[in-house]
Amino acid sequence: MAFEDWKRLKNDDWSPSYKTLAGEPRRALLRALLEEQSFLCCYCGRLVDETTCHVEHARPQETHAKLELEYLNLHASCIRVPEAQGATLHCGHAKGNGFCEERFISPMDETCERRFMYDASNGAALRVDPDDVPAAYMLGLLDLNVNVLKAWRKAELDGVFDNEFVMTTTEEELRNIAESFRRADADGRGKSFGHVIARHAEQLIQDMRRPES
Repeated sequence: MAFEDWKRLKNDDWSPSYKTLAGEPRRALLRALLEEQSFLCCYCGRLVDETTCHVEHARPQETHAKLELEYLNLHASCIRVPEAQGATLHCGHAKGNGFCEERFISPMDETCERRFMYDASNGAALRVDPDDVPAAYMLGLLDLNVNVLKAWRKAELDGVFDNEFVMTTTEEELRNIAESFRRADADGRGKSFGHVIARHAEQLIQDMRRPES
């Protein structure tokens, strides 16, 4: 990858830094991150591309300078130009330099997705466990319930789970939906907010299995 080749140019007179990362090495990094993430924002799961996302440092550069070019600390997060978004900042740009090691949930954490669920009535993101302090921290840190995100999620949920479908669906149909919305297409692109649809399908399965009182 051009990004790694660029880092290997380090010599006695020059050291690579994020501030000097530009041109093809920067583009190669962003492409690699997008492909690894199925072109989905690492935090909200919105479908993005090179024109609608930025390179996000999970552990901020300002407090973790040694990790500024560490690939495992880098992700693709939505919103390209924060100045154009006004009060609707969310995900990486809402997070900024905020970071607490004890409460931060990495997008790479295998438990991350299942710690959250979604309210189909308004698109809100909620923590599954009311006592999950890190989940609550992440919802606030990334402003994942900003109005625009809730509206986008609600629109996606409404497109799949109308009242008639919910009343007549089966566990098998819901499992198929969950699997389908987590699957990338032939070009490696995931479905925008696909994990939201998948998680809600799984929530409905749990509701079906819950004994009636």
